Amino acid sequence: MTRRCFLFFPCFAPSAPMFTLELRLAGSDLTATLHNRGKTAQRYFHHAMIQPVTLTLVDSSGRTVKPEDRREIAKFDNTPYKHLYQTLAPGAAVTLLTTPVSKGALRWGPLSWGDLAPGRYTATAHLDHQIHQWVDRETKQTGSWSDLWRGSLTSKPVTLNI
Repeated sequence: MTRRCFLFFPCFAPSAPMFTLELRLAGSDLTATLHNRGKTAQRYFHHAMIQPVTLTLVDSSGRTVKPEDRREIAKFDNTPYKHLYQTLAPGAAVTLLTTPVSKGALRWGPLSWGDLAPGRYTATAHLDHQIHQWVDRETKQTGSWSDLWRGSLTSKPVTLNI
């Protein structure tokens, strides 16, 4: 998009996203990475059961393959404790999840696909970053991060041969 400037008005351009989510396949490993594109350190929350990076898997006919989500049947503490929030330096990246891609099955955090027919699939990672309140595990005090970025991220699709 082109920046438009006028003599008496400042230049306005779309701001770059604070975070981006990258999904890549290296060898047989599928990896989701969170990048801080901002100019300051940013706090984020990622937890495999509470606020995971999820995966959409689409087969070669364009049909979304529904995974089993173990969070639906698992019993777990879903409290967003203060110590679970992390800070990512400007320009830095953190790996959120890495999993091997194998023939016939795929496991991605709490999601799993079994009995996948051999073929090409398209995978896209998603992170719905909405949780901003926390609980201190020791004092039981609650609070929130007013400066915590909230939003949804989607990676570019990656082709998998399963």
